[in-house]
Amino acid sequence: MKNQNQQSPQIPAMRYPAIEKLIETEAFEPVNRSFTTTYEMLERFLKDKSGGLKKQGQIRQALKAYDLTTDLIKELLKVKQELLKNQKDSPDKKSPQKK
Repeated sequence: MKNQNQQSPQIPAMRYPAIEKLIETEAFEPVNRSFTTTYEMLERFLKDKSGGLKKQGQIRQALKAYDLTTDLIKELLKVKQELLKNQKDSPDKKSPQKK
């Protein structure tokens, strides 16, 4: 029988250092250049219609992945702004609370 005071092992937090740095610094110029270049290249391939249906499907999937990644970065920036706003608006949490 398990002791009720025992805690289950903690799952390690997943870290994404490159994304975290990008969101913290908001240095999007290199990412924007890379995304724009690659996206335009994929669109040219799609318009060229070479490589058959399978290749065209893969290109569409890649374009969708870029769109989803861009949406995710935008959402992470919104969350960051909300957290910063809440942190600024909330009282100092370090001070002892009165009972």
